[in-house]
Amino acid sequence: MGQAVVLRLEGHEAELSVEFTQPPPAKLPLTLVLALPRPKMLRRVFQTVATMGVGKLILVNSYRVEKSFWQTLPGACGDTRATGAGPGAGARHRAA
Repeated sequence: MGQAVVLRLEGHEAELSVEFTQPPPAKLPLTLVLALPRPKMLRRVFQTVATMGVGKLILVNSYRVEKSFWQTLPGACGDTRATGAGPGAGARHRAA
């Protein structure tokens, strides 16, 4: 908790002065178990998982998961450094 004061407001931009009076809440120990999605969707999943602060992502096989998806897993993240997402940004992946 805390308070903020708007210092400047212009068009699509705002400048705030923020003062926090309490530390942020502790991170929840979240684990997400997910059937391996299509490679294109997996990139989005990594970004969302990292943004939400999920600490552990477990990818599992399902009878509907195509075997070729597992071959694309190592390169599925692509270059996500620009957004700060991906396995190095708070989420890990493991093939189960």
